[in-house]
This record gives sequence, C-alpha cells and structure tokens, in this order.
Amino acid sequence: MSEEWPLLTFTILGQLAIGTFIMLVIVRSLLGAKIGAKAAGEVTRFGILAVGPVMLVALIASFFHLGSPMLAFNALGNLKTSWLSREILFTGLFFLLWLITYYSSKKEGSGQVLSWCTSIVGLIAVFCMAGIYAHSNKPAWTNVNTYLTFFGAAFVMGAIASGAAVAYGAKGKSHEEPIRRILSNVSLIALFTIAVQLIFLPVYMGGLAGTGEAAQASVQLLSGSYAVPFVLKWILSILVGVMVFYVSTKRGNNQGVSPNLIYTALGVAILSEFIGRYVFYSTAVSAIFGM
Repeated sequence: MSEEWPLLTFTILGQLAIGTFIMLVIVRSLLGAKIGAKAAGEVTRFGILAVGPVMLVALIASFFHLGSPMLAFNALGNLKTSWLSREILFTGLFFLLWLITYYSSKKEGSGQVLSWCTSIVGLIAVFCMAGIYAHSNKPAWTNVNTYLTFFGAAFVMGAIASGAAVAYGAKGKSHEEPIRRILSNVSLIALFTIAVQLIFLPVYMGGLAGTGEAAQASVQLLSGSYAVPFVLKWILSILVGVMVFYVSTKRGNNQGVSPNLIYTALGVAILSEFIGRYVFYSTAVSAIFGM
C-alpha cells in the first residue's frame, strides 16, 4: 500500500481542488445575479485562489508516483490509448487554466467563459482519473462505482469547501441573506451526492459477491481485514450528511449557521474521503494474479 500513498494524495487533493473550483464558479454565478458580479467575485476570490495551491500539491504528489516529472511529459505521447496520459494532460491543463482564470477574474466582468471552460476541463480530468481504474484488471474497480467514488469525492468535498471558502470570504461584508441562501442550496449538492453513494453501496457489494474469485476476494477484504476503516468511512460520510442537512435547513434562520460548523464538516469530509480511498486501493484484487 505504501506505493499508493502518492496516488491517494493526488486523487483526493486533485478532486478537492476541481470540485471546489466548479462549485465556486456556480456560487459566483448565482451570487452575481443577486448581489452583483463585483461583490460575488470578492466573496469567492479567496476560494478560487486556494484551489491553485491544493492542485499544485496534488500534481507534486503524482510526480512522486511516476518517479520523475519527465515521465509525465513522456506519457503524453499515448493519448489515444492511455488513460494515464489523458489524466496527466487534463489535470495539468486544469491547473494552467486555473492560473489564467484567477488573474483574469480580477478584472470586473471578465473570466466567466474561461471559468466555465476550466470547470469542464476539471470534469474531464476527474473522468480520466476514474478511467484509469475502471479499465484495469481489478474487478473491484471496473464498474460504475469507481466513477461514483471519484465524482462523489469531488462534489462532496467541493460543495463543502466552497461553502467554507465563501463563509470565510464573506466575513465583514453585507448581503448576508443571499449568501446564506446560496450556501444552503450548495450544501444540498453534497447531501444528494452522499445519498446516491449510500444507495448504490449495497448494489456494488452485491455485484462483487456474485462475480469471480478476485471480486469475491475484495468483498472478503471489505468485510474482514478492512471492515473497520470501510465502516468508519461511511459513518463519517453520514455525519457529514447530517451536518450539511442542518446547514440547508437553516436557510430561513436570521441567525444563520456558524462558519465553524462548515469548517468542521469540510474536515470530516476530507478525512472520510482519505479513509475511503485508502480502502479503495487496499481491497482491489487483480483478476490475473489473484492477489
């Protein structure tokens, strides 16, 4: 498992950065219609800025897995056949577009189209991340659950992180009511995503149990050696769901919700995804080698 830690860090932080950026673009657009583009840009600027360093750390972690940055450039020659090459291309492109978007967004009324283009590139990057595993020889990965896992992480962490960033950026500013309403609506995205994953979980487990030896071995690991972290991941996810549900139900409360609750939900969500991704890598059994 030790060789997978750079990948774990890369995928989690990369999906956190991409999901946060997409959610902030949505929040900025919705807020812009309520309080004006300039005010919405000020409220979301800190969050947009924070996306870059997080993505940079993710990319550095990926280089530790590859062994050398030059290997990443060499891998770009296999775009037609390699999901790894596509992942490298689109994650790198997302970071470059984020940089351009951030500086262009400082000018009032500019950067909107570029922000949406960057968001689309981010979605493609997450799809490519999942594609690497969905096209592997490990049955635990070669199904729709891998896409739900990766996109789920991006949208759960991204929705909550965008809320935390906006709560931080809105300190001392007016327009509290529109901001609170937008945050409560965004929190529902995280809640919906968690619910979808929980509903699909028994379908996923049942599907593995009914297939070959490698898949059944993964089920045995999930219910045996890795049962504790597996269950803990979902307990934390449910806890996150409870917290974001509380945030969403406070839409009409004039006192609003303490930012500390949003910050706590973000920390729990990130911890949950790290544990879940650890289990994801540790319980996949190869259909070729049976190990």
